[in-house]
Amino acid sequence: MSKAIGSVLGTNVKADTSAAQNYYNYLNDIDTSAADQATRSMADMALQMSENLSELPNYQFHLDTSDESAKRAENAVFQSYVDKLQPLYEKQTLDLETKLANQGLSVGSQAYQRAVNDLAEQQNNALNQAAYNSVTAGQDAFNNYLKNQLLGANYTNTARQDYLNGIYKLLQNAPTNYEKQLNMYAVQNGMAQQQANARQQSFNNTMGAVSGLLQTGGFLAGI
Repeated sequence: MSKAIGSVLGTNVKADTSAAQNYYNYLNDIDTSAADQATRSMADMALQMSENLSELPNYQFHLDTSDESAKRAENAVFQSYVDKLQPLYEKQTLDLETKLANQGLSVGSQAYQRAVNDLAEQQNNALNQAAYNSVTAGQDAFNNYLKNQLLGANYTNTARQDYLNGIYKLLQNAPTNYEKQLNMYAVQNGMAQQQANARQQSFNNTMGAVSGLLQTGGFLAGI
């Protein structure tokens, strides 16, 4: 019986880890020093770039579309009309006064006052027309202002995102020694699991064979 059981206990199942061992040896022989140095350099550069983020304009998510902003645009257009008309009005008034004086009309006379009033009415009508035109022109100016805001915001946001993408790309590089060690650990862990499974299978086979011998009495043949 002892010889029969001994022969069963001598059964051994071995895990074939040669392929995993070869891969582990291959990983172990990889020289990552150049990639590691490049990674450190790019990581340093990414850090420097990230420290400069505060100097970039912030993202813009809103445009100034308020009524106050539109009104400012209208007022700005109207003021530009006034700035152009004012010197002209002053010259027209001076020329009229000179003309009336040359005609012998005294200041305060009915003819003099009528001529002055006519000119003032013409000038006032021109101002009213300028005010009316400034509404339409102001809306156009406001729309252009909004377009410029949008273009500026898009440019700022794109520039900032491109900068962030540049930092991100600097961090996307060749495998580092850290990643290499992770892969080697995974291979080692796999081989250890294979060996553990093989030992368990060998034990299960042995115990099954012993149980079979005990149940059938086959162990008597070894006596």
